[in-house]
Amino acid sequence: MKIGILGLGHIANSLCETINKMDSNYELYAVASRDIIKSLEYKKKYNATKAYGSYLDLVKDDEVDLIYIATINSLHYEHMRLCIEHKKNILVEKPFTLNYSEAIEIEALAKKNNVFVAEALWTSYMPFNNILSDLLKNEVVKSFYGVFNVNVINHERINKKELGGGALLDLGIYPISFALRLFGFSYKDIIINNMYFSNSNVDTHTDISIMYDDFEARCVCNCTKDYQSYVNIVTKNYRIYIDNAYNPTFIKVFNRKEVLVKEYNFNNLTGYEFEVMDCYNSIKDGLLEPRKWSHFKTLELMHILDTINIKAMK
Repeated sequence: MKIGILGLGHIANSLCETINKMDSNYELYAVASRDIIKSLEYKKKYNATKAYGSYLDLVKDDEVDLIYIATINSLHYEHMRLCIEHKKNILVEKPFTLNYSEAIEIEALAKKNNVFVAEALWTSYMPFNNILSDLLKNEVVKSFYGVFNVNVINHERINKKELGGGALLDLGIYPISFALRLFGFSYKDIIINNMYFSNSNVDTHTDISIMYDDFEARCVCNCTKDYQSYVNIVTKNYRIYIDNAYNPTFIKVFNRKEVLVKEYNFNNLTGYEFEVMDCYNSIKDGLLEPRKWSHFKTLELMHILDTINIKAMK
């Protein structure tokens, strides 16, 4: 599969490194930026075949099988439309779009044009999800607490509302999607515990609870301070601790006496390889969406993020 990268920001480096470490089914074929000098630098650094100084040139290349969209949040919608118009399969960096209405429109347009589209919420594709599902299969869940805090408020993409900034879309999406993967989308309510905003009107701290029938999944994010980030799940018999909600390196299982009874360690290439593999296999099988993180899940997640923002404005 020949992969093109659209947008050469920080995340593009990780994708280029990942693809170059994968097997011969995956080729870093093209890189594209609006700055041809930057594209040429990426081409040389990561040994890509082609470098383009415009996104249009990339999507018009008949050799490209999949385009990874790595631009800022506010441009995902525009760039997915560009790819769909040229019949290019898409893996787009999270969040899928800025809101639910944009997401619905893209999903419908992709189906109409027979184009594969996947949201690159990388954690959703990782094998640790299967381990957690097995651990929870016969357990009564008592609580979930997921927190992701990192000081990124000085990044332009975070501190500007018009760019899709804020803690929720950049960080909160991880613990929220983590809970949804484990416990499903049949929740009773979304409650905002607290939400703080900067002078530029982006959320800097968001604390919400997804209310299920018998327990609460609490999800917290903060983009101004480097607090500890982790996931903690308490069941009738165990406490399950995961070192982070975005790219876990271990899961530790403790009994009710806080004795470690099981431990799982993960040594991925980078963690991004799993979303690329899912796209490859899904496209090969003629699907228009990934197996691990379906359009339904993408749309429902966008609906929840919209719900939080709407409630916060009231």
